[in-house]
Amino acid sequence: MTKRRKSFTLVELLVAVALLSLIVMLLLQLFGGAQKIWIASEKTNNVYANGRVAMELMADLLSTVQFSHGEDTDGKREKSKDMIFWLDSKNKDGDYDSNIVIFVTKTARDLPIKDNTTCFISFRLGDSGSEKTRGKLFMVIYSDKNSDFYNYFPIYKTLNSRGNALNGLKTQMNSLVTAYVNSSSSDGEKETCQVIAENVVSFKINAYGLDASGKLEKKDDSNDFAEPPYMIEIQLTVLDPDSYKRWLELDRSTAYLDQHKRTFTRSVHIGPRWDLEAK
Repeated sequence: MTKRRKSFTLVELLVAVALLSLIVMLLLQLFGGAQKIWIASEKTNNVYANGRVAMELMADLLSTVQFSHGEDTDGKREKSKDMIFWLDSKNKDGDYDSNIVIFVTKTARDLPIKDNTTCFISFRLGDSGSEKTRGKLFMVIYSDKNSDFYNYFPIYKTLNSRGNALNGLKTQMNSLVTAYVNSSSSDGEKETCQVIAENVVSFKINAYGLDASGKLEKKDDSNDFAEPPYMIEIQLTVLDPDSYKRWLELDRSTAYLDQHKRTFTRSVHIGPRWDLEAK
């Protein structure tokens, strides 16, 4: 006589389905957690990679700064005709640093140049009140010798003094940023005004000189540099894109910023090259 096989009861089927559902749910949670960790890791890697590129670019160009002492007609030192190195190290908006530096460099880098490699370069943080420039760190390049380029070298041309040349150069640099803002292209990018970092919270340059004993000392915040500092320290603070957006939504919360920010620091040795040249 054949023994009849016992069938699963409804309760057993329900228990099996429940266990299977629980296992699937746990696997999905594990997968979701791993995916979140991977995405967070990618965001962090991107922030560090972009930050390192921006810092390397600034350090490279600042290390090639050119400076020469001005001379009067009798051959004596005339400071009003010195080559320009200008640093605005004052706080912007009272809370977040937004330095601007303008200097002359002669470099073989692939920059938009005319006839030779000498150009004026400026690094600056975009206006926090403008949606198109907010959070962007710009590299502004001026080397158009078909216009007033040489007028901004006070030792050469007709503006007669370093102060007049500097004011004209600042106007010229500002006009290049304005051209970026008013650009009709999708990103506004121009060869003379390039974005080298985004989601930037602060950009700070500290200047150091040598004291009487030859030791480094931090210079007071000032934009009146008769010659380039002996060493400069670049500080760049950034967020990942999602954190930057959330930070703005939270009205620039300091607590949120401290938790999510990434700060890069780089020192650039310039040295006493202008002293050696003067001798």
